[in-house]
Amino acid sequence: MEKRIPMCAGMGGGSSDAVTIRALNQLWLLTLSRKDMMDIGIPIGSDVPYCLLSGCAQVTGKGEVVCRILGLLSSWVVLVKPDFGIST
Repeated sequence: MEKRIPMCAGMGGGSSDAVTIRALNQLWLLTLSRKDMMDIGIPIGSDVPYCLLSGCAQVTGKGEVVCRILGLLSSWVVLVKPDFGIST
């Protein structure tokens, strides 16, 4: 996988936290719901709840408010990142 996401941009580059939560849920047969996993992930990183969701979403708050966005399959998106970063 090749990522082209700038660091400290708040764009979900740290998805490994979400993958770890999901993998442990399966490995240890925890049967956690997606909401349970999101609640566990919020203190770990702002991008974890989004990364536990499949598809496009708008994320607000501290990463805990995730709203799905439908119909972007044929849309173009332009992202602009300033020269400074924000640790999420």
